[in-house]
Amino acid sequence: METYGIRGIVNQWFKSYLCNRKECVEINYMENISRISERYKSTVKEMKGGVPQGSVLGPVLFLLYKNDLPINTQRGRTTLFADDINTQIEATNITLLHDIIKEVMQQVASWFRLNKLVINPDKTTAISSHAWQNKNNPTPEIIFQDMIIKYKSETKF
Repeated sequence: METYGIRGIVNQWFKSYLCNRKECVEINYMENISRISERYKSTVKEMKGGVPQGSVLGPVLFLLYKNDLPINTQRGRTTLFADDINTQIEATNITLLHDIIKEVMQQVASWFRLNKLVINPDKTTAISSHAWQNKNNPTPEIIFQDMIIKYKSETKF
């Protein structure tokens, strides 16, 4: 928060909002046949990170949290939108493209580790595009945190 100029009383307010939080999970379950309702509740645990789910401030705080990712990826163009992260990489040949992809994936993986975030592998895809004159669409292997990213022909953006 201090990096963004949030200091003094406002910073203290955010700290009090985010620190020393506790939470538990509660599940209400109803058996279909017997119609018996049961309630399960976990033990209360202290939260060491994150923001309260469903909070008004949660999305804004998450945007501030991930806002520095683009300046930590030097050779890719990173676009952030809500909880989506897109990185565009360009190169003049396949060898250079492969080298840049490897470098950018290492930078992004390092940032994710430092910020204690994980990706959803089911929602992570790659798309390859090329000039219309080039009939060969390159699909170099993309590895992120020991996971091979699959290519798709289209995705939501």
